[in-house]
Amino acid sequence: MFETLLVVAVIGAGVDLRVAALVAMALWFPLLSVFPLMVHLIRSRPGRDTRAATFCQEVAREVRAGESLRAALDGAAQIVAATGISEAIATGDTIEQLLPGLRREFPEVGDELAIVVQSVAVSGAPAAPLFDELGDLALAQLEMAEEIKVATAPARASALVLVGLPIVYLGYQVGVGRMDALTARPIQQGLASIGLALVVVGIGVGFWLVRRAS
Repeated sequence: MFETLLVVAVIGAGVDLRVAALVAMALWFPLLSVFPLMVHLIRSRPGRDTRAATFCQEVAREVRAGESLRAALDGAAQIVAATGISEAIATGDTIEQLLPGLRREFPEVGDELAIVVQSVAVSGAPAAPLFDELGDLALAQLEMAEEIKVATAPARASALVLVGLPIVYLGYQVGVGRMDALTARPIQQGLASIGLALVVVGIGVGFWLVRRAS
């Protein structure tokens, strides 16, 4: 009764029907609700980060406009909300001191970016073409990641099914009461606990692998 009233209240509050369905499943079939939750977590991952490419392109643009390397780095950092870099420049950090922050802020091309910034600061070489190349590299990495994601989509879907089947099976066994017969004796309870632990570990590893490949 309480579960029904809660679902009605959720729908009445204007919550998306898909979310309401997940709430209902979690209330009435808690074990089975794990699988759609896993799918939701995988599909809700944030998109690819374009900040590194934008940062490099903005540095190139500002250098071409006549700004110094420090000013170009500061302006680009403000555009991509890299507050750590902006604050370090504002406090007077040297180019050498900025390099670790650049590596942390833009891990996609952090090492290459640090090498280019250091080289330009020391040699005074034209910087714009180098930062253009870094921006292109960051974009190419994003495109490659998207192509890999599309190419591996069937395999990831199959993996999700394989991960979800044990959850559905266990939920069905619990629902029809067969688990009671399997755990009637102490030795059966111990074996069932070991088996359940192995299944949970397997599901967790499978979920982690699918999420990592997404």
